[in-house]
Order: sequence, then C-alpha cells, then structure tokens
Amino acid sequence: VGKRHKLPAINILTVEAAINLKDNEDFLAGLEGTPERQAVWDELNGLDRFVARKKIVELMEAGGFLDKIEPHRHT
Repeated sequence: VGKRHKLPAINILTVEAAINLKDNEDFLAGLEGTPERQAVWDELNGLDRFVARKKIVELMEAGGFLDKIEPHRHT
C-alpha cells in the first residue's frame, strides 16, 4: 500500500532483527515525541522482533485498542 502511494519505506529493524526506534531518523521524521510515545519507544527499542510483537499486543490490549486476534496462516 505504501509503495502504491509513493511513501518511503522505513526500516525499524537492525541487522540482528531487533527493534530500532530511538536513534532511527527515518522512523522519527515528522513524529512528535510526546512523553507517552517516548515511553513506548523506550519499552520496545532493542527488543527482538518476536518479543516486541508480543509486547505490542500487550500494550494494545492494556490500552483498549485491540478488539480481537484471529489466527492467520502464512503460506
């Protein structure tokens, strides 16, 4: 979808597949670093992608932003 709308591709992973948000100029460009956002970025930064995925689900559930999770098989 982003490519179709000519949006830039933003890589948030290190070569080791850890989350890189805090010092990532491409990710931070145009974002307001509110205290709430900064706390989430701090919590996720440096985590392995699989650990980060679980943490994001926890944060979404805690904030009341997650309606349901449906299994999806990648083939």
